[in-house]
Amino acid sequence: MDAKDLLQWAESENRVFPLNENYDFAGAEHQVWFQDGRVFKAAVSPKTIGIGPDGEMTLIDEKSVEAYLDRKWIHNALFHDDFRLEGVCIGEDERVIPLISQPIMEGEDPDLGEIENFFKSRGMKCVLPHIKGWYSEQLDIVIADAHPRNLVRTRTGVSAFDLVITRSKNVTKFTNEFAIQRELKDSNLDEL
Repeated sequence: MDAKDLLQWAESENRVFPLNENYDFAGAEHQVWFQDGRVFKAAVSPKTIGIGPDGEMTLIDEKSVEAYLDRKWIHNALFHDDFRLEGVCIGEDERVIPLISQPIMEGEDPDLGEIENFFKSRGMKCVLPHIKGWYSEQLDIVIADAHPRNLVRTRTGVSAFDLVITRSKNVTKFTNEFAIQRELKDSNLDEL
């Protein structure tokens, strides 16, 4: 689904919204606000957080609306989250801005051991500790920014809610070139 298709869908479903001028906070990628038990995120930046060619987290050009939504669907499938496409907002530059939401998750920050168990239970290996990265060979994706503030410990266990997912034909090559530690060991827990 490209931006034109997304806008056409949003118009047909009456899901074109103005940008929220009273958002609660903004990050590098989104304007964020809370409403009806959900966190709403408008992807206002034409860039997204990703992994640059030097192995560092950086802002990179978003290739497409489809790529942005693909990362959210991967998040849903892998972490049983509930990202929803709510519609679109239209930017001042007439750019189509995806508007997504997810449930508000209340709990505590998990400790590093819980984070390790969370990813290992999904068959992932620790790579790139400097960006808090995990690699799924099966899915050929890198998940970054997996620090305690982007996961939460609830009554039912650890859940992820704001991770950076990178899918690329070159992910395997990338992890082989830049990986620092294949397995998480006690000696590098502090690096996360």
